[in-house]
Amino acid sequence: MSPRVRPLVTATIAALVSLSALPDPMLVASGRGTQRIGTDPLVADAVSRVTVEHLREDLTTLVGFGTRHTRSDTDSDDRGIGAARRWLRDQFAAIEKDAAVGMRVELQAHLVGPGPRMPGGTELVNVVATLPGSDPDRVIVISGHMDSRNSSDADIEGDAPGANDDGSGTVLVLEAARAICGALSDARVAAARDGRPFPRLRASIRFAAVAGEEQGLWGSRAMAEADREDGVDVIGMITNDIVGGVGGGNGMRNRGLVRLFSEGVPSSEDAARVTGSDNDAPSRQLARVFAEAGVTYVPALETVLVFRQDRYLRGGDHRAYNEVGYAGIRFTDMYEHFDRQHQDVRTEDGREYGDTLEHIDYFNLADVARVNVAGVLGLALAPPAPTDVRVDISVLSHDTRLLWADPRDAQVAGYRVRMRPTDAPRWTESRDVGLVHEVTLEGISKDDVLFAVEAYDAEGRTSTMVYPRPGR
Repeated sequence: MSPRVRPLVTATIAALVSLSALPDPMLVASGRGTQRIGTDPLVADAVSRVTVEHLREDLTTLVGFGTRHTRSDTDSDDRGIGAARRWLRDQFAAIEKDAAVGMRVELQAHLVGPGPRMPGGTELVNVVATLPGSDPDRVIVISGHMDSRNSSDADIEGDAPGANDDGSGTVLVLEAARAICGALSDARVAAARDGRPFPRLRASIRFAAVAGEEQGLWGSRAMAEADREDGVDVIGMITNDIVGGVGGGNGMRNRGLVRLFSEGVPSSEDAARVTGSDNDAPSRQLARVFAEAGVTYVPALETVLVFRQDRYLRGGDHRAYNEVGYAGIRFTDMYEHFDRQHQDVRTEDGREYGDTLEHIDYFNLADVARVNVAGVLGLALAPPAPTDVRVDISVLSHDTRLLWADPRDAQVAGYRVRMRPTDAPRWTESRDVGLVHEVTLEGISKDDVLFAVEAYDAEGRTSTMVYPRPGR
């Protein structure tokens, strides 16, 4: 048996067998952790709509603007950041025109700086397309940064193709919007034809192409701070940054692999404390959701969970959300090629530098896009997660009592408890406990096992997992 799916601890095997007398119909252990064995037809349809052709065409156009430096030309129709953001706005608008799902497209301007790498300050503009859900203020953000740079960040005029960093993430977000809106539109047409209720998003999805990342996360930070100030319930922020490279400078290929970074302990004082684990921040739970979505819907791609917020010497837009207390995660190539990041396009001593189109693997990029679509749409359709989840520490006991609040959500059909050994990276066991708000797990010690609780609706759509705090 793989160590990832071994029983929780020897002392609790009998108890777990007892808990699992009626198998959970939604989950099964695999070599890569717990995975769903049923698929949501709407999510599967959206995943199937992602195409290599769209990604190739969109990225070719985006790179064709020459440079997308945050402080580059904003007036030209065919060069610079201004032309790029207007083209992105028009692409999102065209998606809405075709799908007619009520997506709102806008250019959101922010005055930022002055600061390091932003001399004198500037007007920074994010391209944002919001697909509304029925729950007030619950939002999922999926982003890539549209800006690019050369060896010198002060070079605002030279060609900076930014094909992989981060043209790849930007066109991924555009394709995710196209796939999700198209699937929703066709599902609603079919439902109307057949006289059935049509599917509705619970949480809104915000597709964002942000600027100013290369100068210090300015665009995402402006968006995150506005969300915090407005009291928006951001379920999670997913950034895709450098997700289309053929391979790394170490000679390794990226096909079939992608890394997913997440913090294990919240980096912000605004986030709820995590007690008893250094591996269960909301960001880490969000990463596990996307990893499970990948195993279920995109088995050709392995989502490798990396248990740190980001790489050394680099930082992505998810950090801006982590800093104000939101869950945020980052997809990035498994193997990076540093000659193709932040480099002038050139050949020097026979060595090629520059972030250009010929180094993109569109097939792997498409699979990363499919994992994003599966995770984002699955969460947007799901009910809200349970709140005030607690593990009872009022008495010494060989059992574990878990409690959570009643969210008074009519679509919640039940709850599921997730479990794993303290040294396991992914959830390995589960128990469907039904529509209750507390459960006692007999013979399973809270000292030896880590827990989380998630909500699901009648269709099996599942919320994020919530790690319990100590309570009485």
